[in-house]
Amino acid sequence: GRRMGSEYELISGVPNNAQVVTAGQARLLNGMEVEIEQ
Repeated sequence: GRRMGSEYELISGVPNNAQVVTAGQARLLNGMEVEIEQ
């Protein structure tokens, strides 16, 4: 999808109400703890 300012368009492959990473995903490793912000 597209990024429009602080909003992201998800076209497919993501179930409803899923949480997604929109910044810093390149530094994530499997099993790493993350902080969730809304």
